[in-house]
Amino acid sequence: MVDLRPGSETYLKWEAVELSGENGLAILVPAGIGNAFLSLEDGTEHLYMIDRSGNDGHSKQLNYLEEKIGLVLPVEVTEISDYDRNAPFLS
Repeated sequence: MVDLRPGSETYLKWEAVELSGENGLAILVPAGIGNAFLSLEDGTEHLYMIDRSGNDGHSKQLNYLEEKIGLVLPVEVTEISDYDRNAPFLS
């Protein structure tokens, strides 16, 4: 999760949480906080719910390689959708 709210004390800061069947955790991500999922195992299933459609202008993209975020991943990204690969960087 990354804070994408300009003016926030934690703007562009990120935090990672491992979700698994074993730990049973779930996360509520509020508006203005970006989120992404990285599967650490083959056959991973994930379920998420949203309160608004991205088609209504409430969803934006940001490239996970954005240097201003400084995201550190636990494994190399080996597969990624074109949608995510082509996400924009901050201007």
